[in-house]
Amino acid sequence: SICISLVLSPNILLSSEFAHGSHSLEREKIDLCSAGSFDRTFEDRLNQAKELLFERRYSAAEQTFREIIDDPAAFRSNLPRLADVHNYLGVTLHCQQRDAEAVQSYKRALFLQPKVFPSAIRAQIYSNLALSFSSMAMREEALKSCRLALDHFRHSDVDVLTYSVFLNAYGQLLIED
Repeated sequence: SICISLVLSPNILLSSEFAHGSHSLEREKIDLCSAGSFDRTFEDRLNQAKELLFERRYSAAEQTFREIIDDPAAFRSNLPRLADVHNYLGVTLHCQQRDAEAVQSYKRALFLQPKVFPSAIRAQIYSNLALSFSSMAMREEALKSCRLALDHFRHSDVDVLTYSVFLNAYGQLLIED
């Protein structure tokens, strides 16, 4: 059994064991993105969706994330913010074992995430993408995503725990290769 981490935000990791209910972790609460100031209603909806995700109420979380994505006024032309929500949606879909849809959500997040944005954010999205590919037994794609995540992690100021969990997961994929 491979345990690759879902990286929900710069300081939150969610192992696949936790996502599927076989392991419990105490989670940290942090803001999704510190850039910009957003409408209170948007923040409330986003926090509600994140709470639903952490409570493992995946259908409700998915619906709320999709409602946020479908509301263009919520982003005020802030594509990195939209990318973060797509990343969360991908995590939610993965937790429901709907990895093909999760992959599409992560790809949208990468498309929307400007390359000038911090490498750690792109690394986390690639790490999540690797997890979904691995769940679908697409090892080559999972390894490629891990390598891309590793390249971005190397050029970022990521905390040691996030980096070590990722390296452990990558190592597991390599061992099985």
